[in-house]
Amino acid sequence: MIVTISDGSLKGFGEATVNPYYHSTEQKLLESVEKVRAHVENATNLHPTELWTPLAQLLPDDFFALSAIDCALWDFYAKSKNQTLRSLFTDSEKAPLTSLTIGIASKAEMKAKIQSAPWPIYKIKLGTEDDLSLLKALRSVTKSPFRVDAN
Repeated sequence: MIVTISDGSLKGFGEATVNPYYHSTEQKLLESVEKVRAHVENATNLHPTELWTPLAQLLPDDFFALSAIDCALWDFYAKSKNQTLRSLFTDSEKAPLTSLTIGIASKAEMKAKIQSAPWPIYKIKLGTEDDLSLLKALRSVTKSPFRVDAN
């Protein structure tokens, strides 16, 4: 589910997924969003931290919807301040580098993904019959560090 908060010109977005293990259903998400709609619509001029506690009290059993709404509020707030969302939480010059995930596929496909998307760090999904050979093949196309995620 995509949650959108808008004042007519700016839009903030958040998302939530259905997760049967946590009893998160499409219907429950919709009901939760509707439950707090008026509260959020009347408070878009507030800082997102001022809305967290009241919304959490209204949605004590739906953290998926709460998270989506919170993300949309932060996105809307950042845009209203003409800032990136990231800049509200960290100095981007000091932020750690992120990795680009290379999912399990054929060696050729994984090599092609690395070659098409140069990145400072790659997270390599492993769990094949020949992981060592796979890593050697990927190493042949980049000198960037690898983080290994063994499945």
